[in-house]
Amino acid sequence: MDIFLFLTGCAVLLSGVILLIKNSIQKKPKKIALILILSSPIIFIAFVFAIPDSYRELAEERRLAAQAEEAKLLAEEQLEKERLEAERIEQERIEQERLNKEQEREKEKQERLKEEQLLQQQKALEIKQNEQKETKQLELKQKAEAEKLEKERKEAIFKQSKEHYLKNIKNHIDRNLEEYDLIWSSLWQRTLNGLSDGSVSNIEAYQSMKVIEQRYRNIYQNVRDVPTDPLSSEHAKTVNSITLDIQDAAGLRIEVSKKMRRAIDNNDFSPSTLDAIMTIIESSDSYMFDALTKLASLESEFGIKR
Repeated sequence: MDIFLFLTGCAVLLSGVILLIKNSIQKKPKKIALILILSSPIIFIAFVFAIPDSYRELAEERRLAAQAEEAKLLAEEQLEKERLEAERIEQERIEQERLNKEQEREKEKQERLKEEQLLQQQKALEIKQNEQKETKQLELKQKAEAEKLEKERKEAIFKQSKEHYLKNIKNHIDRNLEEYDLIWSSLWQRTLNGLSDGSVSNIEAYQSMKVIEQRYRNIYQNVRDVPTDPLSSEHAKTVNSITLDIQDAAGLRIEVSKKMRRAIDNNDFSPSTLDAIMTIIESSDSYMFDALTKLASLESEFGIKR
């Protein structure tokens, strides 16, 4: 309002001056121009009185404008803060997403590495298992071949042992066993029976005992000469055990023949003498039984039937 009055006063004053000058030049009446010039102070006075209110209004407007500007600045500052905060949050979100993606990629990478390691371990295990399988198969093959060769070797040795036994040992042992039984049945029993019934004299019985002793001695010597080569070690051991038993049996029969000759020579047929003689005979029979048992087992192994 005060500005308006001031401007109005200036306009009136200026109009009056201009009109006054114009009328003076044209020599027209100057009444209107003077009125305008004189009314302008009134307007200026009103302007002067209006200045305080104008100043207050202006101050208030400025204060309000300042408050508005401050509010605007605060609002803009708040908006800027919110924008910056939003940008910060967005950056954090983007950074977090980037980190999450990197972590996910790293996790996937680790999983791939783990899978690759697992595959490598499985392949290594398969290779090892295949190698072990091949090694086992090779070992089994070698073992089977070795067993086959060993079986063939044993079969060859067995065949050789059997052929050698049949050709060089069996008849030799059989002859000595037959001689062993023949001495007992044809000489020993006949002599003892003759002494009992008086059909054989002491001299004849004595001579018979000498013959018996010699023939048992021959068995002892002959059976010792059984050729065990080329029998297998197991079969040779069995044959040697058989011949030793036959020798022990023949040796005891030699001893009992000597005792019987002394008894005949001394005419000593006392129970103690006869008991000692029977004890030796039983011992010789035990050795011969062992020899025959081993012989039967050996020939059964060879598949020989008597």
